[in-house]
Amino acid sequence: MKIVVGLGNPGLKYQGTRHNAGFMLLDKLLAIFGDTASPFDFQKKFEADIAKIHEGENVIILVKPQSFMNNSGEAVQKLVSFYKVDPEKDMIVCYDDKDLDLGVVKETGESAGGHKGMASIQQSLGSKSIQRIRLGINSDRRGQKPTDKFVLEKFEEEEIDALENNSFPEALKIAAQKLAI
Repeated sequence: MKIVVGLGNPGLKYQGTRHNAGFMLLDKLLAIFGDTASPFDFQKKFEADIAKIHEGENVIILVKPQSFMNNSGEAVQKLVSFYKVDPEKDMIVCYDDKDLDLGVVKETGESAGGHKGMASIQQSLGSKSIQRIRLGINSDRRGQKPTDKFVLEKFEEEEIDALENNSFPEALKIAAQKLAI
């Protein structure tokens, strides 16, 4: 069993924002598996939208915490405890990274890099060695805007094109390798 966590904020207000790149990636991953996957469904005991992919003998649980970004660790901790998985080996966290240029994807690092959702997960699990997929969101749209305002703005159309043509295909390839699917 593997768990893939996408970070974002719940609700229509935040759909399509830069901070929801992790949620967007999970939607792409789910779409690839079509008939072998269940749709996202809110599960109160985990405070998360959960979907399951059945790939042969393997089960991959996709998780979108619904506790807002800064408290993502609470939902992740509940899932890790319930499914008794090793978060360092059996979990991947996917999230936006304001320090990477749009279209760049990285899978390295132990620092949360100022990302409060990742920091919440690390604190809740007591580990920094969590596999990750970081999706760059930095663009010329940022200018001198404060980070909290920039990440909560919706992607512009050309930014979505960069995600669709560069970030998501690369991130999905990395996820497939990490998940051995």
